[in-house]
Amino acid sequence: MNLRQAIARIRRFKPTTVEEFAQAGLSLEILKTVSVFREVYLVKDLPLVVKFPLWDKDGNTSEGRRHTNAEIRRIAKMATVPKLRKYLPRIYYHDPKAGIVVARRYPDYDKTVDPSDTLGRFVERLIKDFTGIKLSDVHEDNVRSRDGSYRGCPILLDCGY
Repeated sequence: MNLRQAIARIRRFKPTTVEEFAQAGLSLEILKTVSVFREVYLVKDLPLVVKFPLWDKDGNTSEGRRHTNAEIRRIAKMATVPKLRKYLPRIYYHDPKAGIVVARRYPDYDKTVDPSDTLGRFVERLIKDFTGIKLSDVHEDNVRSRDGSYRGCPILLDCGY
């Protein structure tokens, strides 16, 4: 089965559990990591992930659904800005009632890659896309916070390259 066929099956069957995905002909395997609100499964042999909301101690998924639906709304809103589209994940299917998302799978970083360097490159690209100004030295040594806190306004200390 190819990607297009898989998405068509998901849209036709509207599965909401791992078992229902299997009945639709899609085999899932869980990723090792589970987030606060969701668990993520890989679709075997396809570049897809399925995000399911987690059940809370009271036996409901309302927090996970709320988190997922807020994420999808934000992605849709950011997608209205053409320069941001290339930075957004590809969403193939969203069931707001069940809180299910089927999205493109992106590979993990190579072990030689420092994720903070990747965030620096991301900031450099955003600045270039929105201002036309090229930077090439945004990394953790060259960024501080206005007030020294995690949530403070970031300040670029070195814009020489």
